[in-house]
Parts: sequence; C-alpha cells; structure tokens
Amino acid sequence: MLPRAPLAGTCVWVSLLLWGCSEASSPAPAPAAPPPRAGRLDAPVPIVLITIDTLRRDHLGCYGYFRDTSPNLDAFAAEGVLFERAVSAMATTLPSHLSLLTGLYPHQHGIEANRSGAQGPFEPGPGRTSAAVLLRAAGYRTAAFTSAAPVCRATGVLVGFDHLDDVSPGVRPAAETARNAVRWMERTAGAPFFVWIHLWDPHEPNRPAARFTKTLGDGARIDDLLRERGVDAARISRECSDHVLARLVFPDAPEGAPLPAVDDDALRRMVERYDGDVRAADEAAGLVFAELRSLGLWNRAIVVVAGDHGQSLGQHGWLDHGAITNENVLVPLLARFPPGVLDQPLRVATTVSLVDVMPTVLARLSAPVLDELARQAEGRDVFAGDFARDYAFVERTTSHRKGWIPGREFALLGPRWKYLFHESGPDALYDLAADPLETRDVLARHPELAAELGARARTLAARRPAPGRDPDRVADPELLEALEGLGYTEEE
Repeated sequence: MLPRAPLAGTCVWVSLLLWGCSEASSPAPAPAAPPPRAGRLDAPVPIVLITIDTLRRDHLGCYGYFRDTSPNLDAFAAEGVLFERAVSAMATTLPSHLSLLTGLYPHQHGIEANRSGAQGPFEPGPGRTSAAVLLRAAGYRTAAFTSAAPVCRATGVLVGFDHLDDVSPGVRPAAETARNAVRWMERTAGAPFFVWIHLWDPHEPNRPAARFTKTLGDGARIDDLLRERGVDAARISRECSDHVLARLVFPDAPEGAPLPAVDDDALRRMVERYDGDVRAADEAAGLVFAELRSLGLWNRAIVVVAGDHGQSLGQHGWLDHGAITNENVLVPLLARFPPGVLDQPLRVATTVSLVDVMPTVLARLSAPVLDELARQAEGRDVFAGDFARDYAFVERTTSHRKGWIPGREFALLGPRWKYLFHESGPDALYDLAADPLETRDVLARHPELAAELGARARTLAARRPAPGRDPDRVADPELLEALEGLGYTEEE
C-alpha cells in the first residue's frame, strides 16, 4: 500500500514534542479564527503568480527551516501573508497548477496525472474555465513563463495566456525563466497584467551550482533531520526502483552503470542538492521582486508565491512526489496585497487549499466577468470575513507507481485528523496530534468519526466530475517522450 505521510511541521522541535504525546492525552487543536475580511480594489492592478515546483514548505526559513535557503521569500513573507496550513489538491505538477488556476479539484477539471496532458489537453468549458481566460476578458494582458514540459502549452494549462514562453522538451533554470518574465513586465508595466512565472529548480534531479550550496550553512544538522523524519537508507534501497534512485540519490551516476549503495552519506548529499536548488529558485523569485520595485509596482501589485507540491526526500521509504503524503501535499503559500486591502504582515492559521488562491485574488477586483470563477470554484475567498475550512480535500495522481494499490485514493486533511479512502483498498485514519509521522492507523478506535469523514470524502470525490476523456485517444508522442525524460514513467 502507498506509504502514509507525516504532518510536515514548521519546526522540528514541534514535531518531536507532539510525537511524545499519547493519543489519549492529545487535545484537539482549537479551531483557528476566520481570517480577517479584506477590501476590494477600485481599479485593476498587476497580478503576479510565482509557483515553485516541488518545494517543501519546511525547507524555507519562514516556515522554520534551520538553513539559509530562502532569504528573498523570507523577506517577502515578513511583510505579507503567510498561510501556515496550505494544502495542494494533488502532489503532481500539471493537475496541481490547473487546480490553482481553475479553483477546481483534479477530478473536476479532468487532468489527474502529468501524463494526462499528453493524452489530450485541458479544454475549458462551462464551469471549467481558467482565471487567465477571465482576466483576459476583463482587459488584462496575460503571460505565462514556464520551465518544464509538464506545464507546456501542449497540456492546455496555458489557455488564456496571450504571451507564452514555455519549454518542451527539457527544462530551463529558474533564473532564465525569471529574466524572461522581467523583460516582459518592463514592456507591459503601463497596462494591467497577469503573469504566471513557474520555477522548476527544486524538482529532481537536483544539480545546483556550487555557489548555492556554499551559502546554506549548518549542514551538520541534516543527519539529525533525516533521523527525525524516520528516513531509513535500507528501506529506501529495498522499496525504491533503480530509476528513482538514479534520479534522486545518484543523479550523476553514469547511465546504465550499477548504482552505489544507498547510505546516510548519500542521503545527506541528496538533501544538500535539494536545498541548493531551493536557494536557486529563491534567487530567481528575488529577481522578480526587485523588478516590481524598480517599476514602481511593488505597492500596487497582488503577488502570490506557492509551491505546487512537496518532495518526500526519503520519508516513509519514498523519495519523490505524487503520493498523498503530508510532506507532499502541505505546501508553502505566501501573498502580498496592496496597502489598504489587508493589514499585513499576517499569518493565517486556518487550513486553506490551493483551490482557494484565485477565488481570493479575483475577489479583490471589481470586474463582473471575474465572478464566474467564484461561481465555478470549489475554492473560496479566504478573506471574505467568514471563511472556514476544517478539512482540505486531496487526490492522489492516477499514474501507477511501484507499490501502489491500483485505483484512486483521496484524503481529507485537517489540523488533527487525516482520513484516507481508496477505491479498492482499506480506509485509514490518523491522529496527527498524537502521531505526526502517521505510523498508526486508528480508524478502528474512532468508527463514528471515520464514518462521518468517509461520507464527506466520498461526496466530494463524486461531486461534479469532468466529462470522461476518450480512453482510446493516442497520446502526443513528443510530449510523452518529454515527460518520460523528466522521470514521469508508470512503474510496475
């Protein structure tokens, strides 16, 4: 069965403290107060969306990490809004970004795996449109700068963007994508615009420039971090395929050569490389922030920074992403609004989902055409004044992976409880207050709660599904080859 996930806490000592609590003695977390009400803007403002692929929230300083991976994002968070419990709709690049742009869950917009994009692009329709389409209709100039094949134009994710700067096959570094976006903003600064900037660097295989790893500091604590997360070299060797080991642990091994043994030193180097690429993405985000200041737009723009999903880095014997584990689905989410819209800095403790991002952004604007997103979205305006989300709904990618039970899997993730159900396997319930690393299924001890959450999860999984896709449609061979080159293969 798919390994279950821990709660990725913002500080290691918090995780250890909770780990030491017994289930019986752990009180339920107090409900978070609704976030404050935010104002609306009288005129269009620039909207900048930066997504950073494969970014664990607990590897950023603003979320409690002990290394200097994110000085620009930390400074941004210090004067804006930090969402403490943001959840991705799916820990897979293309479905997650479409959920962010549409406010819909993957089974509702119809793309439930990266490979789905090769079998037919996302096509907007009634009740399934993108924020980019609506913003363009409202008079915005729209542009997308993406860094890898899973979000190239062939997938349909770039619908509604007039200016397209993507790459397929292959990938490009965050700095190049950011510089292209900066040049476009310089040409467009006089008009209202919506720009999406997608940065890829934290995604495996990680090969950061040496200058990024040299500035991180405190590498001696990585061994402790891996122990605290329960990362076990022997289990990884046993449960991960050579294909995954080569991409995550030994990215510089000669192709086709026998791989070295997985040991603690190899896993430490894996984290070092990952952190270096996080620092590279942070530097690219800093280029965008500096440009907004240079253009005089810093206090006029709405800026959002989000991770599309996390990365396992060895937890639960898993190395990459796609799983429904907490280290994969709890993501960083930061925002900054023009002065007068919302008192900032602000930390939001309420559980939010990436499907809430665009409903929240568009609710700050006044164009009637933008109301269509609010009508279609499962997400809601977090700053409406009465926002409450006790559980976030999560789906697992439909691509098959080694060791997974075939079929679809879903979860409801709240501050204390996480409920999982599988179409062809047993359900599970985890008490995150007593068991933050999710090692003990307590469903049998809480049958009434399990029944309630199970009914809610199944209702959401059946709600407004996208029209069925043609199962006999021939996949786009070029895009499929590009995805497989990036490691997106279906493993038996």
